Amino acid sequence: MELSIERDPQDPRRFRVAGEVDISNHERLVEALAGPVEEGGDLVLDLSGLEFMDSQGIRALLILSQRLEGRGRLKLVSPGSVVSRLLEVVRADAFPNVEVVRDGDEA
Repeated sequence: MELSIERDPQDPRRFRVAGEVDISNHERLVEALAGPVEEGGDLVLDLSGLEFMDSQGIRALLILSQRLEGRGRLKLVSPGSVVSRLLEVVRADAFPNVEVVRDGDEA
């Protein structure tokens, strides 16, 4: 499945990321969010439609969080079970400026 990144029309700081983030497209995620990251402020990524992420996807999240440092947080919202498990294994909630918000938690 191809990577899809869509801005929420009601919240310009919220994006829905769907499909797969892997070695073939992780740079696209970083590039798509470069402008909003430069603006600063919290950035929300709805991961409910993300079916797969490999180590390069994690690398993309690290790049985004580092670029936001001191100017905002990267909130990863509603990851599915596969992505949630990966975020748990790599301890994404311990990355600088990253907050993982699972279903049932407040975004």
